[in-house]
Amino acid sequence: MRAGRLRHRVKIEKPREVRPGGGKVELKFRELFETWGEINILSGIERTNAAQVAAEATTKIRIRWRAGVDATCRVRDVATDTLYDILAPLPDYTGRRELVLLCVQRTAEGFRRGE
Repeated sequence: MRAGRLRHRVKIEKPREVRPGGGKVELKFRELFETWGEINILSGIERTNAAQVAAEATTKIRIRWRAGVDATCRVRDVATDTLYDILAPLPDYTGRRELVLLCVQRTAEGFRRGE
């Protein structure tokens, strides 16, 4: 892996359920770790459903290999504060040197947000 490609500072966040008073369940995210990564936008699409515009960009994010990253996690770009939902961590054929995450950036409000 070439270290020069890893020029974006990213945080990997994992969800957890929090039960404040009243029995309501809220989804909060906690930071697993912060690392350097490469963010490549592959394609984008924009849809209109019931007078609501929803856009998403398919993105590939490459980081150094770390255990514990799965499809329930999300990635936060530190510089732009952009959120990417992980669709799948791709199989690792490099012998645990790098981790490639297939992600989607959505602009529709409320998708897996949990601030």
